[in-house]
Amino acid sequence: MALDANGNSDGSAYARNPRPKNKFVGLSQAYELRELAFQEAASIAKSEPSTFDERIARARALQALGSLWTDACDRIRIMRGRPLPGSLRPERKPSKRKPRASGPVAPPKQEPEPPKPGQESP
Repeated sequence: MALDANGNSDGSAYARNPRPKNKFVGLSQAYELRELAFQEAASIAKSEPSTFDERIARARALQALGSLWTDACDRIRIMRGRPLPGSLRPERKPSKRKPRASGPVAPPKQEPEPPKPGQESP
């Protein structure tokens, strides 16, 4: 059986790694990747660079590990079904007040004045 440059037997990128049957496999891998990124970043941050080139390489490695940690956190959030912060708005609670009347308001009715003593009623 002939293998290609990636070590796959049929040339497919997914020949060796078929789709996981359980959705929690990807979630646990994302947790492991996030933890690995943190551990590596912590160990690189503790080391002291001696040359300028080492400082550049260290900064690039820390940047890449930080990006990896952020991506793993996003994958975990997506797999857990959590939306981005602020993307869901709570529903408005119904107000307890009666709605105000819109449009013209009728003038209040005035009661006819009672006849004064000594006057005739019409």
